[in-house]
Amino acid sequence: MVTSGGNALVSSYENEAEEEIPRYTTKELRDHFERTIEEAASQKPMK
Repeated sequence: MVTSGGNALVSSYENEAEEEIPRYTTKELRDHFERTIEEAASQKPMK
């Protein structure tokens, strides 16, 4: 059984963890995934 105090602890931990995630712009993410997709596609032999 989890008490309300336990929930508050989990909630504060999640908030701290989210702040550590690096923030990227939409353009940065798109460019990164386009490159990784192209690299993966070039390694796969065509049928």
